[in-house]
Amino acid sequence: MIHGVPLQWRVRHSPLAPCAVAGQGAAARLLVRRVLALDAAQRMLLQGVGGRDVVVIVGDEAALPWVDGAQYLGRDMRCPGVWLPTALEPTIIPSLVGRAVDQSAVSLPAALLRHPPRLVSLAEALPLDVQLLTSWLEAHA
Repeated sequence: MIHGVPLQWRVRHSPLAPCAVAGQGAAARLLVRRVLALDAAQRMLLQGVGGRDVVVIVGDEAALPWVDGAQYLGRDMRCPGVWLPTALEPTIIPSLVGRAVDQSAVSLPAALLRHPPRLVSLAEALPLDVQLLTSWLEAHA
């Protein structure tokens, strides 16, 4: 729901190229474990942002880790500043979704997660740090 408007989804005709992966709950913990298992050179290709029970990792498609239960996000040029699920699109005009998100308190760019619905600002995404990832994992175990 964005500004009181329920958001529904449909399958995209052409999936977006993934440029981020998001995990919530158990999927977030699996994602962090997967990132920690990468070698340093692979981690250097990624950036991330985390919060209470959510982690979003940003990078080129080839560099993103694959995790069961994670949500893969891409950029839809009809909805600038908002990264959407790669295989789904909103049933309302994407530019309206972008405007609604732009009017929210979340800084752009932002990831729009489908289930459960959530907006996560990507504006503060930083290079991945093993110590911070480990601390996040310990706090959310």
